[in-house]
Amino acid sequence: MKTERELLKLAAKACGGEITGWTDNGVPHNPFSGVHQLFWHPVRSVVDMVWVAEKLGMTIDYRDCSVSCRWTAQDGEQLYFINCWGDILGTAGDAVLRTAAEIGEELP
Repeated sequence: MKTERELLKLAAKACGGEITGWTDNGVPHNPFSGVHQLFWHPVRSVVDMVWVAEKLGMTIDYRDCSVSCRWTAQDGEQLYFINCWGDILGTAGDAVLRTAAEIGEELP
C-alpha cells in the first residue's frame, strides 16, 4: 500500500506537475504554476479535489453512503470506489487522489 506522500506525488504527476517541497505536517507545496494557493492537497481541500477531477476528466458520484470516482482511459474504464460512513468530502478527495495516483503510476 502506498503512503499519502507517494499518492500525492503520483497524482501531481498525472496532472502534469512535480512536488518539490513539503510543510512540517506533510502538506505538499503547490506544484502548479499560476495557481494562487501555496499548498496542494486534494483530500484536505475541496478546491484541489475538484481541480484534479476536472483536469483529468473524472466523474464523481455520490450514492447512498458511498462515493465512486470514475476515469475513462483510452483502452477502457478504470473505477475507484470507496465506501463512506463519515466525511463525504474527505472520502471523495481520497477517491480522486487514489484514482489520479493510478493514472500517474502509468505515466513514464
